[in-house]
Amino acid sequence: MGLTRYVNGWTLRQARVHLDVYAMLLFRRFWLEVPNDVDIYLYCDSSSSSTKGTELFGVSFELFDYYSRIPCVRRYMPFIALQRDFLDAAGKAYALLWCVWLLVGPTIAEMARFCNQVKGLVTDMGTERLLPRMIDILDLFYEIMLGRPNLCINSVHHCFLRA
Repeated sequence: MGLTRYVNGWTLRQARVHLDVYAMLLFRRFWLEVPNDVDIYLYCDSSSSSTKGTELFGVSFELFDYYSRIPCVRRYMPFIALQRDFLDAAGKAYALLWCVWLLVGPTIAEMARFCNQVKGLVTDMGTERLLPRMIDILDLFYEIMLGRPNLCINSVHHCFLRA
């Protein structure tokens, strides 16, 4: 076998970045083929890490097609380490939208389509329980996080984060 090297945590983390990027790009292509009447169910939670002031925010989701045009798809969204300023409901709403953007973005039309197809959001009794009560912040997300103001003016969409 020649010279073999041991795999350590750093090597795995570096490889994981490339794997995640390819997986997100592949899902973006798949998403374009998903019909508009497929239901999406989100499951999200966060847990504090050993590093003070940060939480690991994780979201998984299911695509459920009642007409069996696509198989039931269950996937994880990219995990996000939330800093202290993002531990409230608004910060977690931005984190959730960032995860959605990574999977189906960059267009706001696909983001709105994903949000419109969400039928359920399951959490524990932590801060995430407040996400369904949030106002629609998709416009604000594009303005603050991506530096693209006023993309959604005159557009009609109902986000899963609505009043």
